[in-house]
Parts: sequence; C-alpha cells; structure tokens
Amino acid sequence: PDARASPPQRATERFWDEFKRRFDAHDLDGLIELIDEDWVSVDHRQLGWEELHGRETQVAQLRSVFAASGDVRVDRIELLACDERVIAQRGAWRGTMSDGGGQVEIPFGVVTVVEGGRRVRDDFYEPDDREAMLARFAELSGASRALGERPPERSMAEWIRRWESGDLDAVMDLYAEEWVLRDHRPMG
Repeated sequence: PDARASPPQRATERFWDEFKRRFDAHDLDGLIELIDEDWVSVDHRQLGWEELHGRETQVAQLRSVFAASGDVRVDRIELLACDERVIAQRGAWRGTMSDGGGQVEIPFGVVTVVEGGRRVRDDFYEPDDREAMLARFAELSGASRALGERPPERSMAEWIRRWESGDLDAVMDLYAEEWVLRDHRPMG
C-alpha cells in the first residue's frame, strides 16, 4: 500500500502538511498564521545563521526566499521522529533561481516545536546529523527514547525513502537473498 495515502496521525505531522501546502503556494499570509509571535530559531550547522527571534524575522526570511525563487517548495525527505508537540525531520528546499542561476536544492535537518497550532521553535542541523536531531527531539519532547530509532522503524523509513525515489535497485538492496513473502489473506 502507498504510505502517503494514509493521513498523518499526529498533530505535528498535520501541521507540517499544512505548512508545506502554504509554503509551496507561497501563501505568506497563511504562513504568518502558523508562526508564533515569539518564534525562535537556533542553527547548529557549521555554517549556520545566528539565533533568530520573532515572527517578523521569519516573515522577512520567507519574503527573501520567495523573491529568490518563484517556484521554491519544501519537501520532507525523511521523518525521523514525532509526537504531538515536536517533529524531527530531514528535508530540502527546491526550486529555480529567479536570477537565472538554475535549479537549486538545499537540504536541511530540523527539529520543530509546535504549540497551539504554531511553530514556536526550530533547531536546524546538518541533514545527515540524525543523532543530534534525535537527541534534541528526545530533549524537547521529554521522551526517554526518540521515536523511530528502533531497527525495524529505521529499516522501514529507509525502504519508503528508496521506494519514493523510484530506484528499484536501491529498494532491492534492502532484501536478503533468502527473503520470502507469505500472504495469509483469503484473497492473497
């Protein structure tokens, strides 16, 4: 079955879907509604920004992003962990530069706190720094263990990532040679 066909179960996943919908439509007024007045962003990347504060700072960033690319969108690459308040994920901003600079893809990792239907905090990480994102998720969520770190969950997330990329060879690399499927349904 198509994993994308089922609706997101957690409030943070539903929030992300709405944020993406508004971002991809360049709906600045709609995005403003999703940002808390006291929003904070901390960038932990090696070449990151300074700490940012306040909705107006985020709005200024969004305006500059939309000006730089008329077709910019944001895509989730991998959901690392989520609960009703905190979501950790890898993603990418993708689009065409307005100045004729061609296609651009900027990957990122982010842990976002959502309260009352608004983003209150973002912690940005290098996109491949899963351990740091999962540790921050556990810290912000109060979880003793980050969701999604167990081997079966990680394996399924990787299978979904490869399946969605359309790379059948990469998908098949995840299967053992002796892998067997038994369908026990009456009409299997």
